[in-house]
Amino acid sequence: MPRPTTIEYTNGKIEECNRIYYSIQLHLVEISAKGGNGGTHIGRFSYKGDEVTMSEFRHRGDEEKLTTLNELK
Repeated sequence: MPRPTTIEYTNGKIEECNRIYYSIQLHLVEISAKGGNGGTHIGRFSYKGDEVTMSEFRHRGDEEKLTTLNELK
């Protein structure tokens, strides 16, 4: 059985994600919620050792608007 996708926050909290889809290309990541209620957000990521860090998320279609942590949750 496949493992569920999880998000680990900087405070150590780990949350299982059942309705989040993501696409990764080069150093960009796109995250969207199934059903469209959470919108689509595009951000950057980097690798350091075995850790991936994502940052600078913005709303798809309104790239001037930064995505808040609550919107990503």
